[in-house]
Amino acid sequence: MLTNLWRKRRLPLILAGFIFLSCNQDPVFYNISIEPEPREPLIKGSPTNMVVMNNEVYVASRMGNTIYRFTGTVWVPLPAGGAVGGIAGSGDFLYVLVFPSGDPRDSSLIKKYDGTDWAPEEYSLEDYSIQSIYAAGDNVFAGVQLLSDYQENAIMRLGPGASSLVEVSSGLSPLTGAAFSSLGTFLSTGRGAKEGIPESGIFRFSGTSLTPVLTSANIVGIIDVNGVITAVTSGGDVYFSDTGSSFPDPLETGIYLTGAMSVWKRYSESRGWESSLLLLGAGGRSTTLGYREMVLHGGRPTKDSLFHSPGESGEGTPSSVENKDKYKASLGKHPVEEILQVPDGVVEYIDDPLFEPPIFAATSLNGLWSYREGQWNAEE
Repeated sequence: MLTNLWRKRRLPLILAGFIFLSCNQDPVFYNISIEPEPREPLIKGSPTNMVVMNNEVYVASRMGNTIYRFTGTVWVPLPAGGAVGGIAGSGDFLYVLVFPSGDPRDSSLIKKYDGTDWAPEEYSLEDYSIQSIYAAGDNVFAGVQLLSDYQENAIMRLGPGASSLVEVSSGLSPLTGAAFSSLGTFLSTGRGAKEGIPESGIFRFSGTSLTPVLTSANIVGIIDVNGVITAVTSGGDVYFSDTGSSFPDPLETGIYLTGAMSVWKRYSESRGWESSLLLLGAGGRSTTLGYREMVLHGGRPTKDSLFHSPGESGEGTPSSVENKDKYKASLGKHPVEEILQVPDGVVEYIDDPLFEPPIFAATSLNGLWSYREGQWNAEE
């Protein structure tokens, strides 16, 4: 009798102990407990890059028919008149790559939007399909493919006031980015050229032609970080140049980088708002998704910069998130293809160490996300 009673009392204790041990030994249970309730993203699928123009942020669903502009408080839709392939901002114009029929190899053109209306000018090519567009300074560059041979790539330029696209160079790998700084204008190309054409890497634009400054590197993104041209490869190498004439040996991170990059600022009572981190999109194996943080020194990256996951920084080292586990249970499960800390002007920066400007992140398939009030979730 006593034995049976003890067995009945012991069973709940054993089950409770098993659950307790499971939760402590397997982080899956804990991650589920802190994972935010999923929201339906307003901008679905695979968003394009993000453009800041006239104190607004522009982004679209890639191959969707609508562009969205963020005014600082709400998202306003803008019909694009075709499937959107990419966007770029130069001067007072937003340049939009559009596929009218929805097929990138059927027809392609570049449209202009001045923040209020579509301009009458449209730019297209008879023998090429436009595949990508990037802005650097006053120039818009387009990566194009020859319609008669899709392995033949070229780069076209749309200069200020130009009436048509003009070829800059051919025989290169696909265009993957553009950056402008006091050092000049730089373009990057990545893997995908026809066999026997090695020209992939970083090139300096002189006004009419390109000069290689780094070759044989599969560059997937390039950005100016306070006077340092910074570029990343898909294999995880991060290149820096403060001269623009050469790129020394890279920082090897060992993870797959997507090319997404954004400077992240924080407020210091002694120095005000300062560039503290470079955020870099990651995507590959399930353990290297989300994004990573590179600590800046004096607002600039170096080969000795610390490189870590959000929330894993040491004492005194900044991070873009408050809680590592909440990040890992949310955005940390998705590849990040584009990322942007919303700049001052779009939202009003408050001189307060506790104020966190929103961060937007474009995932590869799960729409646009945002970091607000200490939590990553889909942007509604």
